[in-house]
Amino acid sequence: ESLNHVRWFRKDEPPARACRDAVVDPEVVAVSQGAAVPNAPGFERAARREHDSERAVVTAAAAASEEEARDRTALLERLADLQPTLEWYEPPRITLDPQWCVCAGEESDEIRIQAAREALKPPVSYPTTQHVPPSPAEPLTQDPPADPTQT
Repeated sequence: ESLNHVRWFRKDEPPARACRDAVVDPEVVAVSQGAAVPNAPGFERAARREHDSERAVVTAAAAASEEEARDRTALLERLADLQPTLEWYEPPRITLDPQWCVCAGEESDEIRIQAAREALKPPVSYPTTQHVPPSPAEPLTQDPPADPTQT
């Protein structure tokens, strides 16, 4: 077969005008209106398989959505049923006796490492809160592994 007709049309052109002077095969018109394609063995079978697979996907998505809704409802019901079992009280203060020899990390290596890290990096100020990054930057160097004998 050879090309019989070419027509250029603009995107915003109404479909009626684009179709008015088009040379359209009657078979193409019949197919576009829902008729079966003649002389296409196996087309109906392929179309049926595609239709069945699409139905399976839609059904699975709907079932998953219903299951999520049931799970959400069950969780909200369980949360509504939660009641405090103990009355809140302020815990007693713990006072450290200096004779216990408990240190607060004054001799730790982490203090020295953090001080060195802060000395290398100048302080940063941001003009507005929009300029503040969502997450702090990671240190460029790796800390030495912790020594379990010094904990």
